[in-house]
Amino acid sequence: MDNNGWLSTDFMIASVIIILTIPGIISIIEDRINTVNSFQEMIEAKILAENIAETIDMVYSGGSGCSIIFRMPPTISNKKYFLKINSSGVYIKLKGKMAYAYIPNLDISMNENIQANNVYNISNIQNTSNKKHIIIKRVN
Repeated sequence: MDNNGWLSTDFMIASVIIILTIPGIISIIEDRINTVNSFQEMIEAKILAENIAETIDMVYSGGSGCSIIFRMPPTISNKKYFLKINSSGVYIKLKGKMAYAYIPNLDISMNENIQANNVYNISNIQNTSNKKHIIIKRVN
């Protein structure tokens, strides 16, 4: 009779340990999945920033008169993003984090802020002082 009671006690202790451990394991797994998803979103933002920087560099390298049409995606991983382009690089802000892509120190001008889900014409013109100038304009 003592052996049967002892086996039941072992089973109950093991069950309690498993019941207490499983929520912790599930919490760790959930945290890891959220980290991977956040990392994936920032990778997509970085890829978009690099694509824009590459397009600007291609237009600059193409010389005066070169232009490329670029379509901005509506979202990154179904999240809103904010974009800023200046002479030092392309910056994308997504959920409080920043993705950056370097562009050479160029003379860049825009008549408005770059916004998601719009089409832009990136052009290279030569100004009066024979300096290359990148202009980014929204296409209607």
